[in-house]
Amino acid sequence: MCTNKKRLILTQNSYIRAGHKNLDKPDVASAFPDGLLPLSALNAPLPVTFKLWDDATTDQTYQLFWDDNAVGTPTDVLDEDLANPDEYLSLDIPVELLVEKNDPLNPTDKKYKLRYDLYDKISKETTPSFDTLIEVDTTRPGLPSHGPMAFPKEVDDGLTSAELTALGDTLDVIVSSYSTMAQGDFIETFWGDIPGPTATVQMNDIELEEVPISFSRAFLENVESQVGNALSDVTYIVTDRATNVSPRSLARQIRLLLAEIPNDLPRPIVEQASPAQGGLIDYNDAKAGVTVDIPHYIGALPGDLVTLYWGDSNPLPAIPIQDGDEDQDPILSPVLQFDIINRFPEATVNVHYEVRRNGELKGTSLVLPVAVYLTLPVPEERLQPLTIQGTSDNPNRDDNVIDPDDYELDARAIFRWVNGLRVDDYINLHWGQQQVPQWYQITQADFNAGVDFDIEVGNTVIKAEGTGAAIPVTYTVTRDSNPNPALAPSQAVVVRSKMEQPGGDLGLLEPVFTRLSDAGHVIPSLSPDGTPVLVRPYDNIRLYHDIALTFEGFELDGTPIPAARYEKTDTINPTNIDTGLTFLIPLANLISICKGYAEVTYRVEPRPEHNQEPANSLVGSAPVSMNKPGVGCN
Repeated sequence: MCTNKKRLILTQNSYIRAGHKNLDKPDVASAFPDGLLPLSALNAPLPVTFKLWDDATTDQTYQLFWDDNAVGTPTDVLDEDLANPDEYLSLDIPVELLVEKNDPLNPTDKKYKLRYDLYDKISKETTPSFDTLIEVDTTRPGLPSHGPMAFPKEVDDGLTSAELTALGDTLDVIVSSYSTMAQGDFIETFWGDIPGPTATVQMNDIELEEVPISFSRAFLENVESQVGNALSDVTYIVTDRATNVSPRSLARQIRLLLAEIPNDLPRPIVEQASPAQGGLIDYNDAKAGVTVDIPHYIGALPGDLVTLYWGDSNPLPAIPIQDGDEDQDPILSPVLQFDIINRFPEATVNVHYEVRRNGELKGTSLVLPVAVYLTLPVPEERLQPLTIQGTSDNPNRDDNVIDPDDYELDARAIFRWVNGLRVDDYINLHWGQQQVPQWYQITQADFNAGVDFDIEVGNTVIKAEGTGAAIPVTYTVTRDSNPNPALAPSQAVVVRSKMEQPGGDLGLLEPVFTRLSDAGHVIPSLSPDGTPVLVRPYDNIRLYHDIALTFEGFELDGTPIPAARYEKTDTINPTNIDTGLTFLIPLANLISICKGYAEVTYRVEPRPEHNQEPANSLVGSAPVSMNKPGVGCN
């Protein structure tokens, strides 16, 4: 009697009978409970097991079916199988059946029916097991690409510490729905190359089509410690349960600004405002340019932009740190010009600087207060130069010329009145290198009159400076309540002394007739072509002095002989400066005198660079006897 009742099993095309109510489904150990195979299971034959049925005999066989297609050939039940009632039988699905052989780049993912059939050789009956569904999934999630995570607006211009605090110290983001989103997908985030938080997709996430992920403050601070303030690509990848890995998502670039920005970088240094320099930037300092040293600060890098503030809200153009200067101290030393300093002409100016890197603030310095006073007692453009005059009786009255006679006396300076002067203002003389502080003090009478007046220049000042072709003479106006002297335009003054004139104190000696008879006469035999006259070297002789010689003839009674007059100019040069200059008086001029006498003088004409006055020599003379006995002077 048969004790096993068989059940009818409906397939797509027919009915088959299934017996053995305890016939187990085939089991695939490497599959997930829902039948999904991981990719690793597709690289080798897939083991399938099932329990030996209750009435198994050696007259029976078993065989796997993959999507109703027989796999291999039937396998006989062996005696050793029957020896253990708890025996599990095992068969393999070949690798080539696990993934269909179509386009390898676009595999067909599907669920396959897996069963095994029992066949009894005696009864010729076949009994199929129930199907187990096996899923093969080789499709990468998120194809062809998936968008970036959605971040709160606070990150748009860089996430600061204060913004993160306002967000609850957690940066919450959303991974929006991507293609093939499925429960169990594993999402991994990356901040640059640094692995971030992860999430596993839940059914509720699929319904909402978004997966929340949170970046903690601790994580973000760790990231910033590694990458600084650089823009970083924040991305994610998805790994499904079959271990298919998605492409990396589109990146969202984010900059972290969590570190507290230091506000105590070393204060700038303004040496001209130091106590050793008077503690004040005055007019002259500003005109010369004010140097501001930026001390070295920790972490300086080439390319850092340093913005100096001259005044709380007066930024100057940013200056980049050059490659190689990042370790220098000072790291920068810009020189501020007058127009910058003059923005605050009388004030205590707060000076500080800011450092930026890649557009982000890296630090602010301590503030240096600098006292500035630029106002002048009188605007310099109103001041006029002095006019200097000598006080001798010499007829040379040229302004701004102190001739040798004037050089022995005091001089006068004509001061031009200007509006803006006050009673008790000081006029301070600068005569070349000589200075006369408080040379003159403005009186009430001067102020009331408001006109030009003379001021004496002491001879001691003139002689202390000495002579010169263009001695600069100027003055400053100072006021007790003002640290800035107002400087007048300079006046070039010619100063000459007798000692430095051609011939010195004794003057120029007379020229000398060098070819005279024993009796001291100019005679025909010694003057076949004329007679020479020597201008001897003189004190203060200079190269390129022009020597103008004048020769004149006279009758014995002193009557001038016009035809005898002869003038010639020659120049002192390197060949004659040590020997003197010789002039030849032509024979015709001598014959015109015949029997009388001659006088000769010369004048030295210095050039402007010599700073000397023209000078005339003493008169040289000699008797002239050009007559021949019985012939006369023909």
